[in-house]
Amino acid sequence: MRVVGKDQKITYTPGYATTLPVYYNGFGPYWSYGWQTVYEPGYLQNDTVVSVETLVYSLEKDKLLWASESRTTNPASLGTLVNEVADAVAKEMSKQGLLAP
Repeated sequence: MRVVGKDQKITYTPGYATTLPVYYNGFGPYWSYGWQTVYEPGYLQNDTVVSVETLVYSLEKDKLLWASESRTTNPASLGTLVNEVADAVAKEMSKQGLLAP
């Protein structure tokens, strides 16, 4: 396993305004409902995307048996990233019949 890339991904989510009916008690029979506008501002989100390549070789045959590349967004730590990728690779290889269950 080796890290083959680390990228920054910036996503912008635009703001929006919503108009909601609001009941006012005490304005008389014709003024019992009003309108309230709520604005949710936009924001930026900065994500770190790490790409890991996994290659599995046969030492006896000196041949590549299996290869994959995975991408993880905002890994908590290097140790966590390695464990998550190793677990995912083992599950996928078992599903494909390359590892004993």
